[in-house]
Amino acid sequence: MGGKGGEACNSGSGGAIRLLAPIVAGDGLVDVNGGLSDVSCYPCPRRAGHGRIRIDALDRSNLALDVQPNAAHAVGSLMLVEPAGAPTLSITMAGGEVVGPGPTSIFLPFGTATTQDVVIQASGFADPIDVVLTVTPESGAKRQVTVTIDMDVDPDMATGSIEFVSNTVNQVHAWVE
Repeated sequence: MGGKGGEACNSGSGGAIRLLAPIVAGDGLVDVNGGLSDVSCYPCPRRAGHGRIRIDALDRSNLALDVQPNAAHAVGSLMLVEPAGAPTLSITMAGGEVVGPGPTSIFLPFGTATTQDVVIQASGFADPIDVVLTVTPESGAKRQVTVTIDMDVDPDMATGSIEFVSNTVNQVHAWVE
């Protein structure tokens, strides 16, 4: 259930729940109702948006969940954590180092050029995409640039030059704008 609002008359949305298992069975309450604002809110208390529930299982014969609100759920048998062919975005090189999947941390020692190239690879996108590239050092200001990957050119990659901070760990992230 979404969180209760405070003096600002805001409240939390119901969120999202996905149950994925070969067998989903049993009873209980699954609640994604939106939270209710404080009763003193003018002109009246407000409820935030309801969340969503998705239950995927091969065997649901003993499923007896109380789902609230009832209209906010779907039941199926899609046994994939991540659907095949979903678009992906990967940082393949940063600060002169080849990097693997997952979060990327780069440490540049003193004396290293602070402007470094970051190579980003995309797959599964239909059109050219704008990618936001961000470097967040442990100390200092975040840096951000936007690069475009033309999905009609093979390989589907782009290089962005961005400033790192030397002698500290820099977190590198990329996402589609």
